[in-house]
Amino acid sequence: MVIVQMFATITTRSIDSLEQELLSWQAEKARASFQQLPLIRQLDQTQVWLADGCKNMAAWISSRLDLPQRIARDLLYVARAHHQLVEEWLETGEIGLERAVALIRLHRTSASPELMEASRGIDLGGLWRLVASRERL
Repeated sequence: MVIVQMFATITTRSIDSLEQELLSWQAEKARASFQQLPLIRQLDQTQVWLADGCKNMAAWISSRLDLPQRIARDLLYVARAHHQLVEEWLETGEIGLERAVALIRLHRTSASPELMEASRGIDLGGLWRLVASRERL
């Protein structure tokens, strides 16, 4: 009975409304990542991971937040970079955590503000290729 009701609810909503809700949740996830950054910075400064016997701060984040190592490393990378513009975009939910990492890496290749802004319109695969090509130079 519940499955039939869920199916009925899904089929009566438009594709656009489903997509908008999905995007809304993804933006919420980005804003949550932004909220975690200052806490991670403070905990990183205290070297909390040493007291807890973890290998490093990323391992500590992974264990405490029940996240894969890659995502924990991304959170730590963005927290340590402290890039104001990227954090503003993360705070508003305009970009996600992975794009934040790529944009910070792009910025570290001496990318212009115009390139940083334009790169927000590139898919993640294309953005990572751009970062890789600039890092090779």
